[in-house]
Amino acid sequence: EFGGGTGICSILFNFLYEFKKILIIEKISDFIDIIKKNISENKLENIFPVNLDITEIDKHFGKETADIIIFNPPYRNINKFRPSIDPVRTTMHYYSPKQLSCFIEKINYLLNPEGHAYIIFLYASKSELESEFIKNKLNVIKYVNIYLNDKPKWVIFVISKIKTRKVLFSNLFLSNDILSSPEKIFSFK
Repeated sequence: EFGGGTGICSILFNFLYEFKKILIIEKISDFIDIIKKNISENKLENIFPVNLDITEIDKHFGKETADIIIFNPPYRNINKFRPSIDPVRTTMHYYSPKQLSCFIEKINYLLNPEGHAYIIFLYASKSELESEFIKNKLNVIKYVNIYLNDKPKWVIFVISKIKTRKVLFSNLFLSNDILSSPEKIFSFK
């Protein structure tokens, strides 16, 4: 996972698919500590946090070595534009166009030709991301619009280096209830 934050996406995907090994790439050491606590709390032995900046990934990992990449761009405090430990309170996804371009280039570098990347992004900014896919010759094979209280909030893209004839599409509708208590599903700290 690129920019794993607290590790929630990787842990969730692991519960759904039971991967052999997951690396969570996170550059903020405070988050690494939280990831370790979440891994321990959920008694997982196949998830490993790596304290590394995504922009440096090609210096530490070989080209086309990842089968699956999960990317949920960084959360920032709205008032301070600093990383926030709590992604639920007063935060937003923040990135500069240059950062976004770099992140997608690194996904393209690391993703093997048969692999898939799952990218969770703000619905309002999805056209920016689609432009980066085109620039990097990545193909959308599926996307899911996620609605919160009947308003589009996020989009999840599944991308691949291999072209497909048919792009799958679906909608997911959530209420604030499910987002306010994720501990009902997993033991996240």
